[in-house]
Amino acid sequence: MWRIYVTVAAIGDTANFMFTPEQQEFKCLMAPEALAPVANVWGKPGATTALRAKLTNAELEGALQLA
Repeated sequence: MWRIYVTVAAIGDTANFMFTPEQQEFKCLMAPEALAPVANVWGKPGATTALRAKLTNAELEGALQLA
């Protein structure tokens, strides 16, 4: 079975991470300018949109490892 951890937009400016709701809440509090819950039903279980230009390399790496 496949599991998706992150998807990247075709033009590469955003990425969607699959966190738990608790991880999502924490990450969005730590980087509110870069991370937000997906604005539909996918956001409730932890899908989180990232603006890649607003993430530092360390934040991006941390999000990838957490997902």
